[in-house]
Amino acid sequence: EALWQYGEMVEAKKKYSLAENMYRRALAVDGERVEVLGRYGRLQHLALHDPDAARRTFEQALDLDPRNVDALFHMGLLAQDVEKDYQKAKHFYLAALEESAREPRVLAAYGHLLARHLANYHLGLFLVRKAVALDPANDSIKSVLNALTLRNSGLKDLLFATINCDDDDETCVRLLSKTKMDIEEGTAPEEKGGVPFTQHASVRSAMAG
Repeated sequence: EALWQYGEMVEAKKKYSLAENMYRRALAVDGERVEVLGRYGRLQHLALHDPDAARRTFEQALDLDPRNVDALFHMGLLAQDVEKDYQKAKHFYLAALEESAREPRVLAAYGHLLARHLANYHLGLFLVRKAVALDPANDSIKSVLNALTLRNSGLKDLLFATINCDDDDETCVRLLSKTKMDIEEGTAPEEKGGVPFTQHASVRSAMAG
């Protein structure tokens, strides 16, 4: 355990090669530690920029724990930003939300996907705002919200009204339930040449958390 915890410490200091060595050594001792696989996969994805290796690591984590939210989330990011397979990304994000419906970073990533790539701007922006409401101190998620420019004041009023409702409010439950996402579809086109989700300002630090 000390090996991968030391890896986390040196990763925070951006000593990525040393962190990678620590994670590898930890996995050599116990290759079925899902938390170590998750940490190593995040390093491969966001710091070492090796999406193929990251994908293999997260797949290994999911083989051990198919309901692991972190691995599902990062598989969604890889599908969205690297493979450009938006339906596959949606599948992973929804699987993660099935396990943790109030996970802010997953809500933000899924909202960004809907708004920018799946032509559901209204719902996407709503979910990102929900993520901000759940984690108001997270500047990384706020940067995602800032990237999604509101198109009209009517939509702005709708979002401000719904984001502040109680979780047991019927409207909120309906909007957040993936089986009843019947909010009016947005008309914002896919952003050509848009910045990948993981490249928004400060997002990388949040993804490592």
